[in-house]
Order: sequence, then C-alpha cells, then structure tokens
Amino acid sequence: MGAASLPGGAFVNINAGGEVEPCPASPFSDVNVATMSLKEALQSDLLKTIRQQHGSLTETAGGCALWTEREWVRSLLPLSKSVAMRVSPSSEHESKS
Repeated sequence: MGAASLPGGAFVNINAGGEVEPCPASPFSDVNVATMSLKEALQSDLLKTIRQQHGSLTETAGGCALWTEREWVRSLLPLSKSVAMRVSPSSEHESKS
C-alpha cells in the first residue's frame, strides 16, 4: 500500500497484507487495517511506545533508527507476533547499504 505521512514528519507504512509498520525499513507490526480502522491502528501499543521513545531514537549514517534498534522494536511485540515476524535476507542487506 505505501507510507502514510503523519503530523511532525513521521510516517507509517502499510504493507500489502495490511500490517501497519512504523517504517518500511522496520517491518514490525502489532495491528492490521483489515481488522480495524487506520485511526485505531495508529494508536497501537507498538506505535505509542515508539512515539514515547522517539527522543532516544537517532538517525544513523546507515538509515532508519528503528532498523538499527530492531531488537528493541521486536521486544515490544507480543510474543506471538515477534516469533511470526520474519525479515528476509534481502531486507537486511538493503538496510545496511
């Protein structure tokens, strides 16, 4: 689907499966727009926590701070979601370049 711009320059990504991700480079989600409205999805626990911790996330020379801190982001997901989330080797390679 693509990225949705939010006030303050932040954005989220909605992937082809409807999962609302904090960033295309950080493919983690705890909500899906197929089961709730976008307004509700933007209030997810994952996105709330990321917004609350935004000051401690700094951009890196390699790109997305959420990808750099992906283990922290993954730890915010319910256990069932964090086990199910898979990152393809090509995604990892692209984020490092």
